[in-house]
Amino acid sequence: MYDQQMRKLVYALLSSYIDIFVYALFYVAVIICFAVMANQFIEIPEGTDYDAFVQNYGDLPRAIYLMYILTTFDAYPDNQMVGIKLHLWLYGFFIAFIFLNALFFVTIPANVLFNSIIETRSKSVIID
Repeated sequence: MYDQQMRKLVYALLSSYIDIFVYALFYVAVIICFAVMANQFIEIPEGTDYDAFVQNYGDLPRAIYLMYILTTFDAYPDNQMVGIKLHLWLYGFFIAFIFLNALFFVTIPANVLFNSIIETRSKSVIID
């Protein structure tokens, strides 16, 4: 089934590949930056009972994964419980990350990307 509107949208998405790539790089850089901070801030002492898969910020690749999971707002309290139990000031770190992510790191670049797609799509509408 051929739909001309869908063709224009796909063309606009493909034409905005540079903006999509820049957005992905920015998003990855933000996650890695906060993961490095979490890796340095959260030190779990020996003998502390924690889940090595969802609460291990001492391992940098695992911390990157956990910060990515945190950007999706999935398992929000579970990932932070061991750190918050050890240091109450870590609430500020996680709350700052959530607010910055929700208000700036996702919405503004996504809006720029959306505007690029709309601009490309409007050019293709004029051509057609």
